[in-house]
Amino acid sequence: MRAGLRSHDRRGVGRPQNGDTRLCAKCGTATCEFNDHYRFEGHIVPAWICDAPQCRFREVVRRSGTSAVEDSRKALRDSREVRAQARRRMMKSSARNERTRSRVAKAARTPK
Repeated sequence: MRAGLRSHDRRGVGRPQNGDTRLCAKCGTATCEFNDHYRFEGHIVPAWICDAPQCRFREVVRRSGTSAVEDSRKALRDSREVRAQARRRMMKSSARNERTRSRVAKAARTPK
């Protein structure tokens, strides 16, 4: 059922696809091929890799030095923290409203 929900590609318009090629930025003679699952320093990252054996130029595309899994875990932690802060604020405002109601009720019971 969920597979039908993710049928569209969420990538940006200008983002390269697997197999896209361009001239190498280092040697300029060979072509670089894009691979979005390139293993680099223990992480799987999107990268451009030069085809020339003497060049072997690699350009990692991801902005940060973290993997996609680490990025998603950080986003999940951040969203949990935002949710926890919202719950704390709701609890504080509920307690404040309850104190106000009890003060108003106490003032109404007290004869003048």
